[in-house]
Amino acid sequence: MLLLLYEAIEYYAVSSVELLLVEPVGSVETAEGPRLLLRVYYDNPIPLHVHVLALAVELECDGAAAASQAANLSLPGRSSTGLFVSVRAERLLRDTCTAKARADLTTSLLRVLKVPLVRKTSNSSFELPRAEVGLLWAGWNTTWVEAGGCAEAIVLAPSGVSYTAYVVEESYGRPPEKKAEFSGQGNATSIFCAPPKANPLVVRGYFIVLELRDLGVVWTQSSSYPPRLRLRG
Repeated sequence: MLLLLYEAIEYYAVSSVELLLVEPVGSVETAEGPRLLLRVYYDNPIPLHVHVLALAVELECDGAAAASQAANLSLPGRSSTGLFVSVRAERLLRDTCTAKARADLTTSLLRVLKVPLVRKTSNSSFELPRAEVGLLWAGWNTTWVEAGGCAEAIVLAPSGVSYTAYVVEESYGRPPEKKAEFSGQGNATSIFCAPPKANPLVVRGYFIVLELRDLGVVWTQSSSYPPRLRLRG
């Protein structure tokens, strides 16, 4: 009876996990052909590691299709972030895309007991980013932060390309306000801490803007949450 109770609790907990969004990071040319880098966002609100036995992503962009699959991933307890997935295509993908992500979830106990998997799906549509410098993207290592809490800002940029990154606060009924600034070259990370007195009733969250002054390129994070960093009370 106790085992059945644990089984029911874990199955309910895994069912609480959600796939939130598929975000394009950028398309790159490799020796094997074009590849599109995606980020699949999830939310695991429970204090329990969840295993992803299979994560499949199907993509269609202006008539061209591509797909990818990853296996044996782990979603830490009480985590909300994104998994990077690389998709190989027959030709360089462009324009408007639709993406479907599907994950088969379980836990160690449910896997041993061979309980049916929990399957979660997410559908997204987006325009592929266009940057003359190649791969140019920024994001966060989580989807939310509390007042006074910190998050890691991640920047992916070509080697040798200099940029200035701004963290901008988005509020209800107020214009956006820059809260932090850092500079770098190529791939880099930086820590941003939300102001201790930030109020989620006033502040919606934070987003990243990349500026490449020498090339006249400005890149702004997509307007949805995620990928922007929500302020949570």
